[in-house]
Amino acid sequence: MNININTATRLSLGITLQSAAQKMGLIPASLITGLLLSTTQLHAKEPDSKTVPPTLAAPSATDYAKLQKQRMTYQAAKKAIDAKKYDLARKKLVELGDYPLKAYIEYQLLKTKGNNFPLEDLDQFIAAYPNSLLTDRLVGGTLTRLAAEKKWPEFNRYYTSGFSSTAMQCRHLMARHYTQDAKALDDAIALWTVGQSQPTECEPLFTLLENSQKITPTVRWQRFDAAIKNRELSLATFLMRKMDKQQSAYASLYLEVAKNPKLVTQPKKFVGKANELQTIIAYGISKVAQNDPKLAWQHWETYEAQRLFAAEIATPAKKEVIKYLTRKGYLAEADQLLSYSHSLREASLIEELARENLEQLNWSAVLANIALLPEADQQNERWLYWAARSHQELKTVGANPQAVYQELAQKRSWYGFLAADHLKLDYKLQDSSVPANPEVKFNVSRKGPMARARELWLIGEKSLARMEWYYGLKTFNTEQVIAAGELARDWGWYNSGIVAMITGNLWDHLSLRFPLAYNDAIAQAAVNTQLDKALIFAIARQESAFAEDAQSQAGARGLMQLMPATAKQQAAHSGVKNHTTADLFKPEHNIQLGSKYLGGLLTQFKGNRILAAAAYNAGPGRVKQWLGTPAKEKPADVWVETIPFKETRQYVQNVLTYSVIYTYRMDDKTDIHGNLLRDNERNISR
Repeated sequence: MNININTATRLSLGITLQSAAQKMGLIPASLITGLLLSTTQLHAKEPDSKTVPPTLAAPSATDYAKLQKQRMTYQAAKKAIDAKKYDLARKKLVELGDYPLKAYIEYQLLKTKGNNFPLEDLDQFIAAYPNSLLTDRLVGGTLTRLAAEKKWPEFNRYYTSGFSSTAMQCRHLMARHYTQDAKALDDAIALWTVGQSQPTECEPLFTLLENSQKITPTVRWQRFDAAIKNRELSLATFLMRKMDKQQSAYASLYLEVAKNPKLVTQPKKFVGKANELQTIIAYGISKVAQNDPKLAWQHWETYEAQRLFAAEIATPAKKEVIKYLTRKGYLAEADQLLSYSHSLREASLIEELARENLEQLNWSAVLANIALLPEADQQNERWLYWAARSHQELKTVGANPQAVYQELAQKRSWYGFLAADHLKLDYKLQDSSVPANPEVKFNVSRKGPMARARELWLIGEKSLARMEWYYGLKTFNTEQVIAAGELARDWGWYNSGIVAMITGNLWDHLSLRFPLAYNDAIAQAAVNTQLDKALIFAIARQESAFAEDAQSQAGARGLMQLMPATAKQQAAHSGVKNHTTADLFKPEHNIQLGSKYLGGLLTQFKGNRILAAAAYNAGPGRVKQWLGTPAKEKPADVWVETIPFKETRQYVQNVLTYSVIYTYRMDDKTDIHGNLLRDNERNISR
């Protein structure tokens, strides 16, 4: 099984790998943490290895001396290149022998010629290092050069779909056009018809489109519409320059509505049945709905009575009205509109409405909403659970919620564990962790990208190390992916082990997906704070997937993703001296402060892990706002399901679920039960 890393969803770590390869779209900057998805019913469990496998034993004194000499030679070669002493660098290259990073010196020697080295040299590098990070960097630079030189047949020879940046796509379409591909310009229209300016590299292609009359008035209006909806009003104004008089008049009106959507409540300004006018009206109604959905719907009905709107124009506007009717609390009106038309039954709209009804504990309405969902959505774990819960609350004659709970209880998930609790059953962890084949593991560790990744990490090039790691994964079969995951764990790269399992769709390999990372530090923090070890593990796993140098766009840092200001305050409160922001990238320091902060939240919310987890993600102020002053308690499952922020909702579900998994991982139990929710967490109140 060959793994394509580009199919993996981004991991929410905030780690930025600023590199030419990333900019060309060759690999994702990061990968998904891996939600609790497909599972099997195997229960074999591999204990964490406490010793280095024999095949990975420390090198002999002779081998170590050789490696140290190679490292010195490597650094000497780099210095020679920096000093432009290329003959000396080539001499050092020969001396490197089988050193894993030899390819980097070869690469740098080629790059001394910019991108102007002979294509034969590139071919030799590709043959020596196929499907590698450095090969793709060289090929990417070569493609840029070949496009500039208009050597289109050669461009096509080296281009692959992996070079997915917009600039490279434009170059490829130019190459196709100039090598007699009659469909190239037709395919280019999709790159032109977007709501933002494209890279300058696309300008020659777009000039060809204009000159070939491919940009029709309809196509131009599509891009103008996209620019308005993307709030790129300067681009929209630019596009008006080549419109005819009538279309320009419509465009001017559209710009007015974009600046003042309430103009759409003046129907005399919108007389006519042209598609352009329909688009403007629908846009205005969508914007008015954000503040006053009932007013928006009132005017929409007036307009719809006067003209027949195209479905592709009307349906999105109606969906916006339904969305804001739901959010403003007009649930009956939203229900009515959804039941009115099948075309409006978008799953996200129905789910949002179902949650609003769930918050009101309107079980009949929840069932009615679920019935409107597409069949596939009705059958997912979430809505199977809530249908069963609704029937249980309503005591529906003929319904069998217990049977649904029984089916769900076989799953390793939030809803599976909730269902098991309803039936007082053990949780099914479905752990199919199996040890790697020692020979495969040895081979993976000593050759190609994994060897380069390991050596880069050891010499402090962590970003490059990760990129080499990702490149290796995308060419591995399942056996090799498991081996790579074990190597990552053995080397202390816990995050990379998690990434390996997700990349290989090895969802049930729990020993690598949920490693007992930084166990000593977490154990000590648990003792110091009187917290459950499993909860600290779960928070760190959810926050950073154990990437010790993780940094989010907001600035949160380290394993438990602490904001610098929060960490500074916590350090002062805890008596931690000489704390600096840089210390947050030290696992022990981060765990110490993160667990203290988590303990404070648990104290603030009376030991309720649901509320503390929500506060860790969204802030305690928001959680207090969500709690409000309800007249009666809410069941915990209802409260979690109706958290307004999707991210926080998923976060809380993951943390509580991961806590169960870590209890299992620490205690080495096949089946456990009853600890998803504690007695003080089963109902939520202020």
